Amino acid sequence: MPTFKASATLLAAIALCLSLVYLLLPALPLFTFAQERTAEGLFMARRNALPLAGLAVMLFAARDCDPSHARRAICLAVIVTFGGLAILGLIALVRGTSGWMTLPAIAVELVLAALFVPHLAARSRADPRV
Repeated sequence: MPTFKASATLLAAIALCLSLVYLLLPALPLFTFAQERTAEGLFMARRNALPLAGLAVMLFAARDCDPSHARRAICLAVIVTFGGLAILGLIALVRGTSGWMTLPAIAVELVLAALFVPHLAARSRADPRV
């Protein structure tokens, strides 16, 4: 099992890269998911860059945190976010509203969510209830 620091650093780097892609090349994600390139789609892609940047900053800043309630909350947020994205991607794929390139995205999202599951069980040395 990778350490929390390794998991948080990896996801921070991925989120930062995705943020830059969504901000600077918003047509690329639209193409990847087989969506029409419209002004509205480009606007939404650029907006998606900012939560990804925020996630990257949060994870990078928290990478050295000891087990705590805050670190557990971060892990839960990552699991819900990327697990939810995988579920939505699968639904879109089944409905035919996204292209086949959604499959690799789903796989990566599931791996990223699973990467943080073991860290939920980590206990603080100071507080065994954490």
